[in-house]
Amino acid sequence: MSLLEDMRLLDVDDSEAERLATAYLRDGVIPAPEVEDARHVVYATVGRADVLVSLNLRHLANEWAVRNIGVVNLREGYQPLSIRTLEEVLTYED
Repeated sequence: MSLLEDMRLLDVDDSEAERLATAYLRDGVIPAPEVEDARHVVYATVGRADVLVSLNLRHLANEWAVRNIGVVNLREGYQPLSIRTLEEVLTYED
């Protein structure tokens, strides 16, 4: 819970977010039925987050998805997004 103390809300224009989500779905980067997954990535991208942490290995936190989301982001004028699993970002102390 202490990690939430440093969390900030992302300011994102909804029309801009919808346009980028449509690009992910149109290009097949994220399957059409998974609109919420597309929105998850969009808000992180448009909000200029450094990293998106996801447990969704099927559609988001895998090499193919990260690479192709990056391609769409660059084409649409955004930076690539780092998508990592929880295990990749947590530090455990012995």
